[in-house]
Amino acid sequence: MQNLFKILASLQCTNGACITQTWVCDGDNDCHDNSDEQGCPARTCSPSQFTCTNQRCIPAGYKCDQDNDCGDNSDEIDCTCASDHFKCPHGKCIPNSYLCDGDNDCGDLSDEDNCPTIHPGVCIDQLTYEDCYRMNISTYPICQYYADAHRYCRKFCGVCDT
Repeated sequence: MQNLFKILASLQCTNGACITQTWVCDGDNDCHDNSDEQGCPARTCSPSQFTCTNQRCIPAGYKCDQDNDCGDNSDEIDCTCASDHFKCPHGKCIPNSYLCDGDNDCGDLSDEDNCPTIHPGVCIDQLTYEDCYRMNISTYPICQYYADAHRYCRKFCGVCDT
């Protein structure tokens, strides 16, 4: 009798997986094919909550916190970045200090676009990778005007800006 109850209290997903009935229409893709969330009534979130595109309710404070709380990233869309942050094309906000630092912080290199050249007329294509790796301001004064200069100059190793 107990096994019959377990069978009746579960749902077979379209992909064949079985989940507990309490997971049906809870806003989470428990079946991994979303069949447990299809045909569900529209959810009404409380005024203190944000309604995700997938109908999941999350605390309103979780919107635009740079964390995918909804599971479909809808809580990170149309966000405004703080004045000391850069907004990546997909909506992620990164500190302005991450711009032009040689790291792909946005994931699409947009934070590395339109960066200043090292110094006009200075060619560094004679440097080897090892030179760039060991580069420091006293040895290579070309880098003295850049924060985190070793990474910036390493990015341009083998490049001539003239």
